[in-house]
Amino acid sequence: MLAAATHPESPASESGIVPAATIANAALAGPEKVFNLPDSGAVTTAYREAKPYPHLVIDNFFDEAMLEQISREIVGEKVNFNKVFTDAYQRNKTISTGDAVPPLINVIASKFAASGMLRYLEKVTGLNRLIPDPHYNSDYGYYHIVGAGGVLGSHVDHSRHNTLHVPHVLNLVVYLSKDWDEKDGGTLCLYDESGKNVVKRVSCLYNRAIIFACTPTAYHGVEPVAESSKRRRHSLYFAYYTVESSGSSAAGEQFPGLQEGKTNADHDVNYGTYFVVPFRDLLKRENWVHLRMRLVYFIHLVTPPILVRLLRRVAKALR
Repeated sequence: MLAAATHPESPASESGIVPAATIANAALAGPEKVFNLPDSGAVTTAYREAKPYPHLVIDNFFDEAMLEQISREIVGEKVNFNKVFTDAYQRNKTISTGDAVPPLINVIASKFAASGMLRYLEKVTGLNRLIPDPHYNSDYGYYHIVGAGGVLGSHVDHSRHNTLHVPHVLNLVVYLSKDWDEKDGGTLCLYDESGKNVVKRVSCLYNRAIIFACTPTAYHGVEPVAESSKRRRHSLYFAYYTVESSGSSAAGEQFPGLQEGKTNADHDVNYGTYFVVPFRDLLKRENWVHLRMRLVYFIHLVTPPILVRLLRRVAKALR
């Protein structure tokens, strides 16, 4: 995850408070009361053969009764979470990494980490031993909002969990902006292996979900939300990991483009969230966070691994 401006938490919702009984019922509900999931066997081929990389779009993802309750908890249009991104490739975007998410959505989020959902995703994707983010709503956040003029450039997501170093292999995103007008932009773009050419566009329709593989070449991004839009693009984001690999953290940070033919489960694959940024734009102050990442990758590329490990130990000792 790239650096973001930190702001005090704001009240999560400007809507009515969902009754405690509703939250309790959601906590006890089984997956069939929360999600409308297609039969895993019926969509396996569609997921695995999708281009430009494995993915599956599911409409009417949440059960209608549950969706009605969730809709009441969408945060107000002026609320920001404690991380706000302001560079040219992550602009006017805020993510939750604390306690500002409304209670019902927090409860629903736990269903994405439940055993039934993990087994379902394993059947669809063919991935083994999936686990949710063990640190939950911490580093990466699961409630994302992009406002007017906001954009999320072409990028690949982090290859490993920041602290546990387990491989990041799958993403699940659900869109929650009711009556979203496609003229307002915000379409999800799936790119080719270069991260420069759009192969598929997925409109962020209300209650639509997309499941997609996380690999060194799974470039994706969001088309700009129109400056004239009076709405914000709300989505829930969940990252899934696997314990299939040894998850070694000894490998230096690398350019994703050097990992051709590999998956994030390979023990030597290691990179952070990486944006496609032209060289001329790297020199702009607002994009120095991306320049810093390039420099780190380059240092790891030309420095012997033994020296990298020594420098890490020295840096840790000096903290």
